[in-house]
Amino acid sequence: MPLSHLSHRSRFAGALATAALAGVTALGGTAAYADTTVTNQPAATLPTPPVPANLPAAIEPLQPYVPQDSCDPADKPGVQAFANLLMATYKDSGSYGISTACIPGDVSEHHEGRAFDWKMSASNPGQVAEVNALLDWLLKPDAAGNQAAMARRFGIMYIIWDRKILGTYRLSDGWRAYSGVDPHTSHVHFSFSWAGAQKRTSYWTGTVAPVDYGPCKVEGLSFAPQDDGTPNPTACPRVTTSFGPMPAGAPAYLAALRTWSGVILRQGSSGPAVTAVQQAIGTTADGAFGPGTASALQAWQTKKGIPASGVTDVATWRALLGQPAPAPSPAPAPTPAPSTPPAPAPGTASTPMTEPRRDWQRPRPAPYASRPVHSRPAPPPLTAPAPALPPYIAGGPAALQPYSTTTLQVGSSGAPVVALQKALQVTADGAFGPQTQGAVQKFQSAHRINPTGIVDAVTWRALMRAALLDPYRTMTLQVGSTGPAVSALQQVVGAQPVDGQFGPATKAAVLAYQQSRGLPATGVVGLREWLALGA
Repeated sequence: MPLSHLSHRSRFAGALATAALAGVTALGGTAAYADTTVTNQPAATLPTPPVPANLPAAIEPLQPYVPQDSCDPADKPGVQAFANLLMATYKDSGSYGISTACIPGDVSEHHEGRAFDWKMSASNPGQVAEVNALLDWLLKPDAAGNQAAMARRFGIMYIIWDRKILGTYRLSDGWRAYSGVDPHTSHVHFSFSWAGAQKRTSYWTGTVAPVDYGPCKVEGLSFAPQDDGTPNPTACPRVTTSFGPMPAGAPAYLAALRTWSGVILRQGSSGPAVTAVQQAIGTTADGAFGPGTASALQAWQTKKGIPASGVTDVATWRALLGQPAPAPSPAPAPTPAPSTPPAPAPGTASTPMTEPRRDWQRPRPAPYASRPVHSRPAPPPLTAPAPALPPYIAGGPAALQPYSTTTLQVGSSGAPVVALQKALQVTADGAFGPQTQGAVQKFQSAHRINPTGIVDAVTWRALMRAALLDPYRTMTLQVGSTGPAVSALQQVVGAQPVDGQFGPATKAAVLAYQQSRGLPATGVVGLREWLALGA
């Protein structure tokens, strides 16, 4: 079944035709990339990453497509190591980040920390040549004839670059046209298998890693638990959770509990998921999961007769939603893992149950087009543990505007640093030290900006935009809404007049924005739209 985002007629003329799985043109070597190469420098003269001496003769099978089912936006070690390897090999390259906070309605391996955006420009001839050299190295056969050999040893699941996509689960199709919202001309996107993300593949360990399908969703909940590092050799059943209509008289927070159900929340988590749980258990609903919330949750769990873990595990979510505990089923006999993974059977390992759904990943806010996005239609809603949302920016844009042309970094001091620190809610001592640098990097990563820790013009613009929108990002706006939240919305979607009244003109501007970013065209502004706009 073709992808929805690929089933539309490509907007780009001259897209690369499907590659044959034979000869030098297979699998994105330099010949297969001839339509995007704009340099005459041979790839053979360019560096490639080192090949470990302890690679085994056996190799990982071609990776199946394993979509995001959990919400765990923490950089996984294999992805971080791969990113470091590329940036060490190609000194002029950079990073647009690995993890992003989960967004309801968005599906992305970035939300599980198993995708990396390698900052390389398709308009830079030297960088195009370097990308081609790397892709040729990743995708060419090895001496034993194993196709895409190095990609398999890293656990790479798919790659997107310059309006094309290649998935190891559809390797025989070669490079296909990609027509998502972002053409991926500013970066190369790599998504990884769970084994690759957890750094268990043969490039890193010298031992072939079996296929790992990651954490599985359970019936009645929206999300799978976070990956605990234990390999899962069995494909997850595709679970579609439908809660039905809201019961009459149900509390307002029940809708949020349904949306966020299954997410593991614990001390340190924050955001609307935490707020909904706090409301349900009757404690202060401030959106911050601290010791008080943990104690209140443990007391609530004890009252409900479930283990008092202080964590929102599966049993706790079922109790919060009023679901009965499922009847126990007999444990299946354990299946020993093969010492060498077998070749995937047709329709299983090498063929995904569904095509990958490319990710939206915080669509590019206008007019500050500074960070890459991925277009992906959204099946189940998503959420986030810690943090559930990008860091909140305090104050307003007016406090930051006077310093927006001042570059700040470690060692800077004075009033611009104080304004920055207040916005980021760190100690406002006017000295740009490690704490401020860390807060800046956290903000940059959450907003798809290269996390340099340096506050440049791009970062100032993102900070001012976030400062404008952040106070309203938990609000839902629609026709009939009024007030400063509507005024802020009108400014960023270009609705006129900016009068704080959500009428037909504002709805039309919202619909146009949603359609331009691949979001459901509802005319209603919720968390997904606020984050897409840059909150």
